[in-house]
Amino acid sequence: MKVGFSLILALLLHFPLFLEGYGKGVSDTVADLQNTCSRLTHQVNNHRAEIKTFEERLLNFELMLESIREELNITKDQQKESLNTRNASLELRIASLEQSNKALIADIKQLTQHANETTTTLKGYQQKINSLDQAVGKQNRNLSNMQNAINSLIEALDKADNPDRAQYKVKTGDSLAKIAKAHQTTVEAIKALNRMNSDKIIVGKTIKIPCKP
Repeated sequence: MKVGFSLILALLLHFPLFLEGYGKGVSDTVADLQNTCSRLTHQVNNHRAEIKTFEERLLNFELMLESIREELNITKDQQKESLNTRNASLELRIASLEQSNKALIADIKQLTQHANETTTTLKGYQQKINSLDQAVGKQNRNLSNMQNAINSLIEALDKADNPDRAQYKVKTGDSLAKIAKAHQTTVEAIKALNRMNSDKIIVGKTIKIPCKP
């Protein structure tokens, strides 16, 4: 009993110290917990601030996307309207070109018809011209024959009326001097007889030659 009492007495004597040490440990633990809670609260507040910042940035991105969508829609509408306007303009131009093409085709047909008529007329004129050429050629041959006959008659008459004259048909390479020498006469006598003003003679033409005295 004495030993047990001593033990109890010792415990009672040291219990305040134990309580003091235990209370100090609890206080330290509570302080640590409070510090941890404060640190965690601060971190949570920081995370909330970051989340709010991200939310604001996300909202800004959404606003920007919405603005871009609206601009795209406006651009699409404008492009669509511009394409419609261009299509309408092109349709008008195509219609105008088609009308011009029809007018050109009509003009070409008319010109072709006129050309055909003109060709037919020209063929008729050409036939008439050919007929006239044939008639003129025939008339020229007749005139040439008549001229030759008249010349022959004139030569015959001239020989009958003027036995002192001869006829000479000019040939290529002839000259008055050469003809005069061949017929034993002079250039002046030939020119005077034929009423020539120069020494020029024409090949194929018949000239009068004075007979020798």
